[in-house]
Amino acid sequence: MKKVLYSFLWILTVGSFLFLTSCGEDTEDPVPLTVIDLTSTDKTIENDAVVAAPGETFGITVAADNEEVTAVTNGPISVNGTNTATNDVIEFTVDPTAELGGTAEITFTTTSGLSEQLTVTVGYATLVDVVTFADGFSLLREALTSNQAVLDALVAAAPVTVFAPTDDAFRIAGINTADDLPENIAQILSYHVVEGAVLSTDLEDGASVPTLEGSNIEVTIDGDVISINGVPVAAADIETEDGNVVHVIGSVLDPSFSITTSTAVLLGGQGNPTEGSFYNAVDNEVLLFSEASANSGSVDFLYYWGATNNHSIAALDDGGAQAVFTAVQADISGFDPQPETRFLSTEITDVDFDAIVSQSDLEDAFLDDQDINQTGVTGLAVGSVFIVELDDDRGGNVGLVRVAEIVEPENGNGAIRLDIKLTK
Repeated sequence: MKKVLYSFLWILTVGSFLFLTSCGEDTEDPVPLTVIDLTSTDKTIENDAVVAAPGETFGITVAADNEEVTAVTNGPISVNGTNTATNDVIEFTVDPTAELGGTAEITFTTTSGLSEQLTVTVGYATLVDVVTFADGFSLLREALTSNQAVLDALVAAAPVTVFAPTDDAFRIAGINTADDLPENIAQILSYHVVEGAVLSTDLEDGASVPTLEGSNIEVTIDGDVISINGVPVAAADIETEDGNVVHVIGSVLDPSFSITTSTAVLLGGQGNPTEGSFYNAVDNEVLLFSEASANSGSVDFLYYWGATNNHSIAALDDGGAQAVFTAVQADISGFDPQPETRFLSTEITDVDFDAIVSQSDLEDAFLDDQDINQTGVTGLAVGSVFIVELDDDRGGNVGLVRVAEIVEPENGNGAIRLDIKLTK
């Protein structure tokens, strides 16, 4: 009998993307992907656009007036329940072990002999399909589907590439259930996403790639092993029908990787007999006077105490610092070179400082029109926070420094303890 092609409608839009996010793995009430209309004879379109994931159960709505329609399948797909219906849904399930890219045919036939054949490709239609139907992503799915703002950002930025942590990765991070998800989970999720469809062959060793969160991730490639922030990619290049890419990783990426944090850095005053006054921020190293004199190019700033300026942090070329050190016969004015670290007082609070956990957080803390131009900051107290910018020859890193403790005596023989957060 002559095969007649009739129209069908397959809806895969942003709306269905968001609808799927609320459905999870509910296979008892599958989402009808396609309508096969076996009542019209005046429309003909190609019918090979259906994509279904391994293990997915989906429904096809058949319409043939009041005729009974029978479905027959081949390939890695089976009928779930009855294979006949009248103006109703017939359910199908893809073999969970089906290989991506494989195909199956479904042939629909009415009692009067009209027929339609539908090609189903095994694959993932959307990112949410990946974390819904691929094994081991239940916690990532919970995290994603509970954050509409993140889903909206993914849709707006599409196509995107997601570095997807497994359930085991979440558990290693101490997240065993959805109730354990931290308050900043939206920030963490966004840190796992980069714009564009980036296949493994597009990644370059040493690349620093911006994420949707705003901070960068670091790519390293050693032979066949690709790592993100030191975390190996376990499975690469899972492509979705709507143009996105997923790479599977075994650890949850931490946005704090994108900044350098040094805590409890102890610097002595210009007369302190045991604690160094000079600090190498790049290597988190405290230097004594003799070490600083021999390696002045690595001195990013120093600590001194003065009767007028009290507790102060300054660059080597700061006049106040030079005067105070000269007074104790420790002249620093002749140090060569003298990195031109610059500072700026700020209204950022102690609490704000604690809330900064990433490169994007740090950058958001600085106003675009701020001129970081002071050679030093004076009159510091416990809880004081100031901006620091390293010399270009030292990397030009920008960050925040907080005074964590003033160590007595409060004179040149005392010390100061600092917490430092710098962009990498």
